[in-house]
Amino acid sequence: MKTKLQLLIISISLVIAHNESYGCDAPPIPFEGTFKIDGPSSVCSGETATYSFTTLNACLRSAVFSVENGGSIPGAIYSDGNFRVEWVNNTGSPITGKIHAFITYYDLGCDPRKGSKTKTETESVTIKPNTIPNTPNPISISQSRDEYTFSTFSSNATYYEWTSSGGTVLSTTDGPSLRVRSTGCRISVSVRAVQEGCDGSLQYSFNQGARQNISIPATPSRPYKEFQFDGRTGVYRVNAVPGATSYEWRLTGSGLQVNYSTSISANVICNNSTASGSLSVRAKNSCGASVYSSSLPIACSSFGCPTLLAGGKTAEAGTVVQLSGDEIEDVPEDKFHIVPNSVAKGSEIQIFICFPLTGNANDGNVYLRDSNGNIEAQYTSTNGELLINTSNLTTGIYFLSTTISGQLVTKRLVVE
Repeated sequence: MKTKLQLLIISISLVIAHNESYGCDAPPIPFEGTFKIDGPSSVCSGETATYSFTTLNACLRSAVFSVENGGSIPGAIYSDGNFRVEWVNNTGSPITGKIHAFITYYDLGCDPRKGSKTKTETESVTIKPNTIPNTPNPISISQSRDEYTFSTFSSNATYYEWTSSGGTVLSTTDGPSLRVRSTGCRISVSVRAVQEGCDGSLQYSFNQGARQNISIPATPSRPYKEFQFDGRTGVYRVNAVPGATSYEWRLTGSGLQVNYSTSISANVICNNSTASGSLSVRAKNSCGASVYSSSLPIACSSFGCPTLLAGGKTAEAGTVVQLSGDEIEDVPEDKFHIVPNSVAKGSEIQIFICFPLTGNANDGNVYLRDSNGNIEAQYTSTNGELLINTSNLTTGIYFLSTTISGQLVTKRLVVE
């Protein structure tokens, strides 16, 4: 740091005595005591402090004042010996400023014929910084569906101040990150670091900004049938579209019903075996919706469970069939379905069992277990179907199991 040196001279003519001014050959004016600079020994950067200069047991002829390292004297010394110093510290740590007084004086006898003497007095002052926090780092952005997290960091911030537009803020605005749900086609954010200064005032960094543009999703590919449960229900799916936060399924025709029409998959239910139509889907987010995909024809006459019994025996889903041990085939896992198998807490899941029931007392019962294997709940399906609401479940991983034709089948469920 450069040393700033400013000189200011106080001569004997500034000393008040008998309302007269004296030169070197005039009667001297005695001061009681030794030379002394009085004033604050600790200041904040930007503060103007007042200091006084006094002397005893000597006759002051003149005093030259200077300020070293972080200060300046903005005006003349007052007639009462007081003067002001403006202190500055542009570093991040306390520094030591100094006030020097180069004094010319006579002995107590005040006889100028004996010649003058000189002396230097120094007063040290600690200058504490009003530190301006560092500008936050460039903002990083992460996305989860329609929620965006903006993150930054400043090494000496006490807290942060965020502002945003184009979305709904979901988090606090004084931390190093901000979570926003988009409500339009663009989210703009700005952040600055805040720190309390030496004098109690708030010090602010420069702003750091970021912008997230949100485009309308592309048109989804044509949906496809993922699997079917029985003679009247099928699950259809579409490949995920980047940037899409939900989907809108469109079903045309008669005798058809669609469920779960905002997710990546949808259930189509046939109300009768002659029902038919077509299914399409479009992707959506806060900025808008794509055009609908090409349509997939649906014919309910093609639904139905395949033959699953040994020896060519068949049975309709949901019916009770007595089987001997050599008539039971291995149960494929795709005959026990959870739709969807990852849901937000409070959502509903639908369970389908597409296999003839054996008549065993456990068949048709579905058990919900936590990650430790403890049974949380028991449900009973009706004709191989079951609807479960997750409102009473805590978030975490669960396992749903049922017995199909004497064999235990288990599927995983995630509640977020």
